[in-house]
Parts: sequence; C-alpha cells; structure tokens
Amino acid sequence: MRIHTEYRAGTPLIPLIALMAAGFFALAASGCSPSVVLTVNPDSSGRASFACEPSAAADSVIRRFTGTDSPDAKDTPLFDKKSVTVSLAHAGLKVESLETPTKSSLAMGVSFLKLEGVLGKAVLLDRDGHRLTVKLTREILNEALDLMPASTRDYTDILMAPVFTGESMTSAEYEDTIAAAFGKTLATDLKKSVFTLAIRCPGTVIRTAASAPATAESTGTTATVKIPLSTLLSIDKPITAFAEW
Repeated sequence: MRIHTEYRAGTPLIPLIALMAAGFFALAASGCSPSVVLTVNPDSSGRASFACEPSAAADSVIRRFTGTDSPDAKDTPLFDKKSVTVSLAHAGLKVESLETPTKSSLAMGVSFLKLEGVLGKAVLLDRDGHRLTVKLTREILNEALDLMPASTRDYTDILMAPVFTGESMTSAEYEDTIAAAFGKTLATDLKKSVFTLAIRCPGTVIRTAASAPATAESTGTTATVKIPLSTLLSIDKPITAFAEW
C-alpha cells in the first residue's frame, strides 16, 4: 500500500499522528518500510507526507483475515474513503483530497492550522529555541489509532502488534510471533522494515539525536530519524528524537 498525506495550515494536536496510525501502524505492521517527511516552516506551520508500500505477503494476510480475498471482493479497496474522511473530520481535520489509487493504497490531503502542539505530547515545537521534538509512546499511538474507523483498528488486531495489544514483548519475540502466525516471509519483511522520519527545518540542522534504538543524522536542513519497525510496534518505553537549527 502507498499512503501520501499532505498537510498545510489547519487544526491542532492530534491529526499528524492519527494519519500515521491509520496507514502506518495499522498496515505497515504487516511488512513495509514506511516513511514520514515533516516540514517545519518559519511561521510555525508545517507540512508532512507519509508513504508506505506493504509487501505482497502483507496484503495477502490482511485480505485473508478480513474476508476480502474472495473473487468477488479481491479488488475491494482496503480503506473506505467515507469512513476515513468522517473519522478525521471528527478529529478536527479538513480532508481536502482522498483517493484510493489501487486496491491497497490511500492518498489524501489534509489541512491543519499550525505544527506546534501536534498531538500535544507527541510533537513539540520550540519556535524561539529553533527545536522540534518528537515523542512516541504506547499511549500516544493508541490515542491516535482510536481516531480511525473501526476497520483500521481491526487490522491492528490481526497483526497483533504489542504496542496495541498491551503485551510486553521484545521486537525479536514479536517477529517470532508473526512468523508462527503468518509465516517466515511476512516475518522477514517485518524484520527488514524501518520507519524513517525526515524533519525538514527552516535552517541548517546544527544538532539532532534520538533515543536508542532509534538513530539520527543530518544533512543540510534535514534531520533523518530511523527506527526498526518491529521495535516501534513493540515499544514499552518512549522513543524521542529532536532536531535543532
């Protein structure tokens, strides 16, 4: 699946991570390398894009367990556009565009007022200090997922990600669980997958860092944070990253 999300000036707090939860945490858990590009503008507004291409094994698993692999339903989109639009509207978002280019993809454009305070605890922008901090916890990811349609939450149930089930499990144990439940192909896809967050700053990045096992590096005005996907989906401690410019 490929998801692309564009943010302009719009509403507060929850939208960014909510959309990430919709596409990334629900379906990326089944084997892809999702990426988010977050652009910080000088006026504190922001834009973000999200992309994810799940493997064939991932798509097959989701369709098999949601009953959409039959000849009559195999071409049915995984996402219901109306349900997604309504759920995001309830979160205070104006959905400017929403398309399903293929049966397993979603492309949307959403507006929000300013970057500062996105999800409150998840994204903190210190405009005077020229610093953006991102924090991911189980609580934040679950709050975000709760904004999405019930069908999206069903996908996470199928994939048994500890971050959503509440279980205590290492990333290796989660990979083994996926292998036992769905086969080695899907487990290998998951093990190879990495979540990438690129933060594009208004000026040259002078310092960036991330808590282990995440890594961070910078080039010019962009800080890039990478987190193994199976680790993110089984976190039991906060993962934080920041960029200063």
